[in-house]
Formats: sequence, structure tokens, C-alpha cells
Amino acid sequence: MGARTRARTADRDRAIDIINAAYADGQLGEIVRENRIEAALQATTLGQLRALTQDLQHPGQSGPAQPAAAARGKSPRPVRRDTTPLPLRAKLFLGGCAAVLVVATISGVLADRADEPSAGAPISFTISTSSLHGVRDAYEEQFATTETYRLTFSPEAVVAYVPTDDGRERYEEWRWNDGDEEGRFRQVVEARTAQGRFARVDLADVDIDRIEANMRRAEAEVGVEDPEEVSVWIEHPSYEDQAVVRIQVVNAYDELGYLFTDLAGEVLRVQRFGEE
Repeated sequence: MGARTRARTADRDRAIDIINAAYADGQLGEIVRENRIEAALQATTLGQLRALTQDLQHPGQSGPAQPAAAARGKSPRPVRRDTTPLPLRAKLFLGGCAAVLVVATISGVLADRADEPSAGAPISFTISTSSLHGVRDAYEEQFATTETYRLTFSPEAVVAYVPTDDGRERYEEWRWNDGDEEGRFRQVVEARTAQGRFARVDLADVDIDRIEANMRRAEAEVGVEDPEEVSVWIEHPSYEDQAVVRIQVVNAYDELGYLFTDLAGEVLRVQRFGEE
């Protein structure tokens, strides 16, 4: 498979498994592991995943690791080429199960959608005002808090850095995957320190109603030609003097641009493609 072949969720999951195994047997330190996992979650091509794993060994393999599609010879999902507006193409997929309270919350938010799947089938929806509200409600239902160190919405998953309940500055990484039949977040990384890296953000302080409009503004202003996907981060990293909503726009050539807002939705800055 070519380096520009689009990556699937299974490819990202395999890369993350390889990274975690490399950490467990001493090939990677904790910070490097975290950075690689974050990059794998956001990777859009097999080439990006290979760059994260090609220097690693993993059990049962003597050579460099490869993402799933390359290793097993399976055909990847084809590159999407359509003219649908960007916010409608940037899909989040949440597994559905009517018996799970968090899914009932999201289903209620999206009940007016004529094409909503029946109970037990994966629920898919775009990054929109209603779906963002639904994810925030689901987060609060599952974790009994609206505080987070980071919440990321991407076309493949929702990723949450959930504060631990031990009173320390630590978090666990939880992920809600594309098509996850369990219908809720599942833990993917054990507790790690947030001290000196992230401050907590209260999702209740985020003006979600403005995110969708700012996504459209990002598409127009970040200088990325033929954009294909958008992702949204809600976070307060140590290098920022306040909590921010970071909106990333990317195209098939991995050209990136960013729009940053405060939690109220006011634009702080725009980082156009090619600008440092």
C-alpha cells in the first residue's frame, strides 16, 4: 500500500497497540509514547502511521512494525472525493446501544434525524451543534463530571483525557471509536501525569453553539486547499495562557491549518498552512 493510502480505524488501533507494546518492553518513554499515540489517533494515511512505528519492534516480529493494512495486504477504504461542505464530511461515529444510558442521551439529542439507525446499530453523525452537545452529555453521564484535560473530536473517534479521582493531577485516556458496538468510551491508556502539561477544562464553560460556525470559518481562513477533514480539540495545554478550542483543517496532502478560539468562541488567532 502506498504511503498516501487512507488509514482505517483498524490501522490506527494496530499502530497504537504496537506503540503500547514498545513502551511496555522499554523501547519508548512515557512522554514519547503519549506523543506517538496522539499522532496515531490523528493520522489520516498509512505513511503517517508507518513513520510512528517503523523504528519499533513488537512481539513476534523481528523487523520494523507496519500498520494493519500493509501487514495483512487488505485493501484500505478509498479516498473520499465529494463536494459536501467540510463540516458535513467531518464525521464522528458513535456505537449505539439503546440499553446504555449515554447512548440514550445522544439518541435523544439526535431524535429529529430521519435517518437515525435503529437500536443496536452504530450511530453516525456529523460534527454539529447537536452532536457536540450529545457528546458532552454522554461524557458527563459516564464520568460524572464535566471536567477534562482534553476532549478531541475527529472523523474517527472522540478521545478524552479524563481526570482521575485520586485527587492528583493525573488523567486516563478514553476513546469512543468509529462503530464501537459498546456504545461508550473505553479506556486505552493508563493514568499519567498532567502536571506541567495540561490544566483542567470544564466542558460546561464551552459555548458549543459557536463551534460549528467557527469550523466553517476555519475552512475559509486557514489556507488549506480542497479541505477534506476537520477535528476539534478542547484543551488547556501548558503553553497556552488560557483554555482554547483548536480547530484543525486537513486535506489529502496532509496540509494543515488551525483556528484557535477561547471557550466562548471568540477567535484568538489563525495559523494558516505554511505559517509557523
